[in-house]
Amino acid sequence: MWKQLIESYTSDFTSFPPATAGEIANAEQTLKIQFTDELKSLLTESNGFQARCGAGLVWPVENIVQQNLEYRQYPSFKELYMPFDSLLFFSDTRDGDLFGYAILDGEIRWEYIFKWDHETDSRINVAMGLRDYFERYLSYKLE
Repeated sequence: MWKQLIESYTSDFTSFPPATAGEIANAEQTLKIQFTDELKSLLTESNGFQARCGAGLVWPVENIVQQNLEYRQYPSFKELYMPFDSLLFFSDTRDGDLFGYAILDGEIRWEYIFKWDHETDSRINVAMGLRDYFERYLSYKLE
């Protein structure tokens, strides 16, 4: 389903072997958040998608964990940016900006995907769910 959606816009990406249920469960446990059904569905179809230019349309599970822990725990970021606990990052633009689900009251709000601007620390709602995110990202309408 997800691969077909992406292919309907471009063939300029790489998909990866599916993530296992155990890998997803470990990620959820490490990050202390339950992934959305749509994110789990995507990761079990392909453990991420990467544009040939290097941008991560969706990161593999291990990158989701690594990047979110880094942004939440890196000491210097606490002086530069608002806290990152309210976002679950899963993608990047290759220029330093990231995309992530909103987290409210300890739960991911699947319908809200934000772009975080690394220069201004702004967080802008850019899509309503993962399908909308892909459609906007791949048609260059995310701003």
